[in-house]
Amino acid sequence: MSGMRVDDLTHLVGPLTEDSIVRCLQARFYSQQYQTSVGPTLICLNPFHHVPSPVVLQDCHQAGHQLQGLVNTALSQHIDSGHSQLIVLSGESGSGKTHCTMHILRLLYERSGGGTKTDMFRHLTAAMTVLRSLGSAETTCNTDSTRIGMYLENLTSDCVIYRTKIHGLYIDQGRVTYVPRREKNYHIFYQMLAGLSDEERVKLHLKGYSLHNLRYLSCGNLQQNVTDDMHRFDVWKSSLSVLGIPVMDILRVLAAILLLGNVEFVESPGMELEVVGNDEIKYVAALLGVSGVSLYRGFTTRTRHVHGHVSRSITDARCANTTRDALARALYYRTVSTVMKRVNSMRRQASNLAQSMESLESKGSRSSAQYSHRPDILTTHPGDSSSTIQHGRKFSDGFVGIVDLFGFELAEVNQLEQLCVNLCAEAMQNFYNSHMFRSPLEALHDEGIHPEIDIVHFNNMPVIELLSSQTNGIVSILDTLTAQPKTTVEGFVQEIKARHRINNYFFEPLPKVERLFGIRHFSGRVVYDASNFLSTNQDQIPDDIISIFSKQNCNFGFASHLFAHEVKTMSDNGQGPRGTKYRILPTNHHDTGKQDEECRGSLCHDFQLRLDNLLQSVVNAKPHFIRCVRSNDHGEMDSFCPETVIQQIRSLQILETVRLMAGGMPHRMRYKVFNVRYALFLPPSAHFQLQTPQEECRTILTSFLRAMDNSRLPYVSTQWTLGKKHLFYSEGTRQSLEGMRQERLHDAAAKIQACWRGSKVRGLWPDVKAQLRMRKSSEKRLRHRSSNSSSSASSTRNLLEEEYRPHRGDHSQQLSRTNRGVHSQSYNGHHSEPSRGDNSQPSRGDHNLPHRGAPQSNKTSHQRHKGDYGLGQQGISHHHNADHHSRKMDHQASRSKQRQVEKVDEWVLQQLCSMYSVNQDSRPPMPSRRNYLVYEGMRLEFPHYRIMKHNFAGDSQGLTLMKGQEVKVIGVSQQKGYMRIKYCNSVLHVPHDYLDFESNADITCTDI
Repeated sequence: MSGMRVDDLTHLVGPLTEDSIVRCLQARFYSQQYQTSVGPTLICLNPFHHVPSPVVLQDCHQAGHQLQGLVNTALSQHIDSGHSQLIVLSGESGSGKTHCTMHILRLLYERSGGGTKTDMFRHLTAAMTVLRSLGSAETTCNTDSTRIGMYLENLTSDCVIYRTKIHGLYIDQGRVTYVPRREKNYHIFYQMLAGLSDEERVKLHLKGYSLHNLRYLSCGNLQQNVTDDMHRFDVWKSSLSVLGIPVMDILRVLAAILLLGNVEFVESPGMELEVVGNDEIKYVAALLGVSGVSLYRGFTTRTRHVHGHVSRSITDARCANTTRDALARALYYRTVSTVMKRVNSMRRQASNLAQSMESLESKGSRSSAQYSHRPDILTTHPGDSSSTIQHGRKFSDGFVGIVDLFGFELAEVNQLEQLCVNLCAEAMQNFYNSHMFRSPLEALHDEGIHPEIDIVHFNNMPVIELLSSQTNGIVSILDTLTAQPKTTVEGFVQEIKARHRINNYFFEPLPKVERLFGIRHFSGRVVYDASNFLSTNQDQIPDDIISIFSKQNCNFGFASHLFAHEVKTMSDNGQGPRGTKYRILPTNHHDTGKQDEECRGSLCHDFQLRLDNLLQSVVNAKPHFIRCVRSNDHGEMDSFCPETVIQQIRSLQILETVRLMAGGMPHRMRYKVFNVRYALFLPPSAHFQLQTPQEECRTILTSFLRAMDNSRLPYVSTQWTLGKKHLFYSEGTRQSLEGMRQERLHDAAAKIQACWRGSKVRGLWPDVKAQLRMRKSSEKRLRHRSSNSSSSASSTRNLLEEEYRPHRGDHSQQLSRTNRGVHSQSYNGHHSEPSRGDNSQPSRGDHNLPHRGAPQSNKTSHQRHKGDYGLGQQGISHHHNADHHSRKMDHQASRSKQRQVEKVDEWVLQQLCSMYSVNQDSRPPMPSRRNYLVYEGMRLEFPHYRIMKHNFAGDSQGLTLMKGQEVKVIGVSQQKGYMRIKYCNSVLHVPHDYLDFESNADITCTDI
């Protein structure tokens, strides 16, 4: 079996090794099949084809059929069991997790959210577009790296999505003020500079500024696609308007952040600090709605509270510059947090876009508590009852969550941000190990069953203990030393080396450097530079700078809103600054009601708590895993690097997963649940016999084995074991059970539909029968009337009407045949008069035909049916009621009757062509090609795959298709009886009888 035909690695033939898995993935990669299953787990290779669209979720139309199958499985299990579902994506940075997340989110809304045309999906699209620009940046390994971990919680009621909440996990705060070499700041800054008009630049004081003279941007990569960034900025502004968020308020804060980077404080001979960039500090003050003097004092003054006494002093230049960077980071991340809260609070769209441009200045600052009627999952106080997540009927019936957190990351200089990112990756890998390896093994041991195969996997719990242990972990040591004012970086590194020198997962890099230490992660060895660990972990901003944003000092409502909680705390104390330090990123104390711990905690402590709360909130959900893999390290399209892929396969433990799914029993189900789900396999007599759950389960399995012989599904080896409470079974058994269950449900549904349709038609038969009798009666009356008329001219005209008028259905054809004898006319080139019996006198109501030439119409006193036969004024007088009734009967009972084609005179054909302005010599236009074909009553979309039945040699290119080879069919050829085949970047025209469906089990059809 060729590698590209194996869509599930558990079906690989031969020994299971890393090389065989890589060869299979490589074969599928070059056949443009980037998704491969490992039982219920999915492997997604990133071919780097995707170019992000300016509008998120709009370019996610073509998800792979295996990804669609995973989403369908999650939704069906949610519907069948009512349990919440969780889709977990993991992989290294640049492996395509976020792109895969957008595909999943769109599929969920297409199947269970009302579709992609609803206002809710439009609101979600705008939210994800805004957050992508605010939360993504270019790194050395990923040009569109998401720097904010996302948990998308799709709340459901009766298994229908009614709301999506977005929870963010922030960590990369230092990027706002310092960009690593060869990387970039957040996308929004570059898009804003490219898309602002001259008028907006003047309003935002950015006239004359660019990437090269803004310090927060100039230290990184300066390459920019101006046209693309300009278009993305326009879409970003439109998305903000859709969300009802004032665009100019956000732009004022972003412009102030950029200009803050050009403000620098230096020592001077006098008492005051000197400012480099005096114009910039004035611009920042104007943008933030405060006075320049108060902003300068907030940077350079420091308040201290010692033994009940408050004192103020002038700080040094280093401390002032640190406060400047802390304010820039606080403004940015509080803005992102506010946007996310606004997104989660909105349940419907704004009434119009003009309302969204209204500034928050006119609305005043609002309490942040109104943004969420439900506590935030990522609160930093999990023990508080008000912040505990209960996915019960109090808030919703359930949820379908998508976890897209940070992947393993290795930078040129690994700092505290990379340590937290890799800690998150370790936690998600442990989550996978627990559900995939440890939990099934523990369940087998609890019921006294010894597994036939022993899967040895890498247990990364010692690494997590090394990082986050409460007593001895590196993060705990860092938090303890951060709270001590005189701690140095060297002292921190010496402390962790002294405690963990003998730990197998801790090492000292060579040559030895005082500020460097190393950790052996599940994905490889990483050396960390601890130079900025202490300062980054403090994550503090003094109250001297926050106090200037009070309503009395600040006339910009949005800026006051960003620090509203801290300002309110200071005003409640009745005094101004007291030397308190607040967190740069708010810690959701407004949700928990605790207002006396603003200065406690640290960046790592809060990050760890938020991560733990996230994992605890989804611990009871049924997980579905997607393992994302980079195809190469350089982001090259259609390039498969085996060394890069095998390293990721080893770290993600895909080989161990394949061995467990192929030879172990990873699935278990309680007897009662199993008996309910697969009761359709029971024979009819077994339903009336009293059995224990184990006996009923054994009967179902026996009937299942008999049914496998008669099934159309391919044979798969099955294995199961009955325990005390659970039935343990293999992946092959699960696939066979589910496949045969779906087969029987489909057959049962087809029988029910056939019976219902037959019953409905039989109920309509009396009416149809009566209509047929009435039609026959009408035809008999018309034939009786036609015997009294013998006009040859009318007969000829009726002939023209029947054969060449635009058809309206078979009922009009039958009527014209019936009416042929009503009027007969003589067509000899002269006016002729119709006869009535033996009299030759003309009457007033008779019709005359003109000479051969331009058609004419003679008005009569009789009422005519204009347009009934497509001849304009040349209508034919007949009885209205009988004609209308006959056409109605023919339309209902004779639609399928075939019309007999009769040849007419060539001159008659010319007259008809001139009458309808039709060119007799021109071909009618070809109908548009369909993008599908009908196969055995099923609609089969292009492209799809078939099997060659015979060898076929190409005519011109010299390409040869061999018998048994799988080929890709992209459409129907213009040559009759041929199909278009895409092979080796060429299109071949192959006879359709050379192609076969029988050997291909992966055809996706739609029942029509």
